Amino acid sequence: MKSDLTYWSILQNTLESVKHSETKAGLMITAYGVLSTVLYINATSIFAMISQNPWLIALGCISFFSGLGSFFFAVRCINPRFVKSGGDSIIFFGIVGSKYPTAQAYYEDSKAIVGDKEQFNAQIAEQIYINSKIAIKKFSDVGKSIRFFVINVFTIFLALLLELLIWS
Repeated sequence: MKSDLTYWSILQNTLESVKHSETKAGLMITAYGVLSTVLYINATSIFAMISQNPWLIALGCISFFSGLGSFFFAVRCINPRFVKSGGDSIIFFGIVGSKYPTAQAYYEDSKAIVGDKEQFNAQIAEQIYINSKIAIKKFSDVGKSIRFFVINVFTIFLALLLELLIWS
């Protein structure tokens, strides 16, 4: 029974990693919603300021494309992903929901697997593996989104600083 709990604990930790990456990506998308609103409200003055200086145009382009990259990776992170498993898992909702027409049918098939400790642990281990693959991709995407966000914010602040200190 202890190994069952260990596998469940590992699976839970893996699922938490997926959730954390998706939460961070959601925060990135929210930040871009706020930033887009501020830019939209001040678009006339921003374009007037930028159009006067080629350096500000370049920084604006860098900021725009890094923001686009950040937003892309944030959306890609929260996009649902499925990794095909090799068998019929009684744990994975995609198989449970599509294979079994009723809860009773699922219950009947799952009893045999739950009763066989080795087979049940193998299915939990498969879910750990699959969700780990998903977590790695999501972690990578949110990391790229954050890096592009930092570049975006840095170029915005640099453009503002240059405009205030040098070109105004």
